[in-house]
Amino acid sequence: MTKEELASKADIPLYPGATVPEGQSKVTPSGSETRYEINMFTNDPVDKVAQFYKSKMKIDRLGNSTSADMMGMTSKGELAKIKIELKDGKTHIQAISVEEKKS
Repeated sequence: MTKEELASKADIPLYPGATVPEGQSKVTPSGSETRYEINMFTNDPVDKVAQFYKSKMKIDRLGNSTSADMMGMTSKGELAKIKIELKDGKTHIQAISVEEKKS
């Protein structure tokens, strides 16, 4: 699955210009849900990344200028978490959504 396909299924936009390292993102299905995780890296500051996701999703932010934990919903109403932190001189974005299986 390409990074674009994964982002579409997760209903979380890829951060513009971010790199998505091969093998660091995953889809984890279980009995009642599917968990999507996308890991991205950018040179942009934490605040700029947090503002991008706040403008694109129904999500709230907790944190400061060096890290942010954001929780809320995707546009399809699925649970979402965005964790943004400085890591090895870059801004690491971990975007997770959980799609509940409909019964």
